[in-house]
Amino acid sequence: MNTLDKYLSSDIVKIEKIVCDEKFCHRLGEMGLYLGSEIQIVKNDNFGPLILKIFDSQVALGRLEAQKIYATKI
Repeated sequence: MNTLDKYLSSDIVKIEKIVCDEKFCHRLGEMGLYLGSEIQIVKNDNFGPLILKIFDSQVALGRLEAQKIYATKI
């Protein structure tokens, strides 16, 4: 299990753990990021935000935020 910022572009992962306060967890939930979500890493250049594919949408997530989300590759 690694944080989202450790995965490569095109990896598909399942969210296993999120370290967040109530406000951040609420924001993630509105984007479709919650425990058990399966997402694709669209872009991770090891700097700048990550681009994630969640369902039929793409969202940008800052690196510090991505470091609070733990996932396993599927």
